[in-house]
Amino acid sequence: MKTDSTLDYIHSFDGLRGLAVLAVFTEHFVLSGFGLGPLGVELFFALSGFLIIRILHGQRMKVESNAVTGATIRGEMIRFWLRRALRIFPLYYAVLLVIAVYLVSHGQSVVAEGLPWYAAYLSNFYIAYRTQEWSTFTHLWSLSVEQQFYLLAAPVFLLFSAKSHRRVLWLMLFCAGGAIVLQALVSRNAFALYLSPLPNFGMMAIGGLIALYGDRLLWSSRRWNIVLGTGLLSGLLIMLFVRFGNQWSTAQCCVKFVLAYGFVFAVIGYVNRFKHGPVSRLLSTNWLTYLGTISYGFYVLHYFAPSYPTLQHFVGLPSLPQDILQFWFVAQFLMTVALASASWYWLEKPLLQLKSLDTMPKRIQNVILRGGISN
Repeated sequence: MKTDSTLDYIHSFDGLRGLAVLAVFTEHFVLSGFGLGPLGVELFFALSGFLIIRILHGQRMKVESNAVTGATIRGEMIRFWLRRALRIFPLYYAVLLVIAVYLVSHGQSVVAEGLPWYAAYLSNFYIAYRTQEWSTFTHLWSLSVEQQFYLLAAPVFLLFSAKSHRRVLWLMLFCAGGAIVLQALVSRNAFALYLSPLPNFGMMAIGGLIALYGDRLLWSSRRWNIVLGTGLLSGLLIMLFVRFGNQWSTAQCCVKFVLAYGFVFAVIGYVNRFKHGPVSRLLSTNWLTYLGTISYGFYVLHYFAPSYPTLQHFVGLPSLPQDILQFWFVAQFLMTVALASASWYWLEKPLLQLKSLDTMPKRIQNVILRGGISN
């Protein structure tokens, strides 16, 4: 039995994460209006679903082998949430603190700017139903959706038997589809549809299904090539919808979700099936996997790499010709890589060492996992 600590690591998935943050960065700073950002976020969601469901499935199997492992549902749930908190919270709340200090120092209200919603991981609802507009830090909405998924997934997949997990994922995907149709019928708020938890949980359910059906998806290369081609075509159609259609039409948003489900299934399923194939080898190149390794910090921090006008204002840099300024995104990319690398080596990576509770003293483990100190 493979537990969450012994699962095979798929290096090409780091490459996919690298491509996902490149897509988001390109949408925001290089080639806006082509839907690359949403494609990157959807890929992130599906990859997260693959990882999280695989971990929770392994933890549930440990619980079912209680006589051998001594694992309990309560202990594994706390273990899961503690690991997620160590991975996500430090950088996220550090960034929110910096934003709060900036707002207060400029005479702005942290409440008016919605920071309490961000602190509670409810920013997707705040944007969907309060502001319905993007700002410098609204990209953090996707982290709210991920945290909402963790809160739902941990109790569900640890309480239900491991053999029922596939059925649970199919039910989750069915509910996601139903939520898309229902919201498209009763609401004209496409922001609400795009940012709602359930439709995006569908991406994570697809990632989880690929993880749990891996042994049943050993299709031939020819069949997978057709699947991949169809998925990439779906991604292209999404880009065309965004570029030439009304991207905030609820009907088009509904269609884009369906296409996105096909896109993430094809891409992640193909890479998972051919872990050592040419596509996976390309995704496993050093620079791309490094970008995937620092992708969390890159995503969180990329909007805070200053524009040239901002630097001019604060540092007094000279004016530059417009034909040079149009390539400032290269400097912003390098600054983001530097910031994300610093976050990885000085904050995230050291905290990852604490994710293995087995390295903690036994008495501390008992306090965390069982709520008391035993001899």
